[in-house]
Amino acid sequence: MARDTRERLMEAGLVLFSRKGLAGTTVSDIEARAGLRAGSGSFYRHFASKDALFEVVVRRELDRYRATIRDAEPDSPREPREPGVADAKVALALEFHQTLTTLDQLGRLETIISRDARAMGTLFDEVESLYNAALDASTHRLDQLMKAGQIPRRDPQALAEMIRSTLIGYHLNTQSFRRSPRRVSPADLIATLIDLIS
Repeated sequence: MARDTRERLMEAGLVLFSRKGLAGTTVSDIEARAGLRAGSGSFYRHFASKDALFEVVVRRELDRYRATIRDAEPDSPREPREPGVADAKVALALEFHQTLTTLDQLGRLETIISRDARAMGTLFDEVESLYNAALDASTHRLDQLMKAGQIPRRDPQALAEMIRSTLIGYHLNTQSFRRSPRRVSPADLIATLIDLIS
């Protein structure tokens, strides 16, 4: 029961911190959202403060992000067979689709980061480190495709950053407008991005 209440408080915190920010969310708001009697003090049986809940919520979402990065990595360090151009395009499409899926899943964390980066303290360093790890992995994959002659040679880090910025921008636009402003589907965006890369 206590674990269930703690989970409900964490979910309530995630929703409220993303909607109202840390400063705009009260402990009573969190209790009410979690289905507890607001102002009852139930919150303090599980968390020492609103800031403590904020840190736990952000850490949990960072762990989810870390898991998606880990899941996207190859199972073994050995190099796969040299891909053909079609294989390379499929691999890129899968990677870009996974990036958009991850952004959708972690949308609330993204909102919290943009709203309360200063309140995150050293947690923001973890966010930056995870972003850079994902960017480094993408840079490495692009560099391998360039070395194999599957895509034209250029600065792989700049290309990885351009791709990531495009996907994040598309995600933010679809979140803001509830759809792509010009109704460009994710599949069409990904196909066009791959055409530009290759």
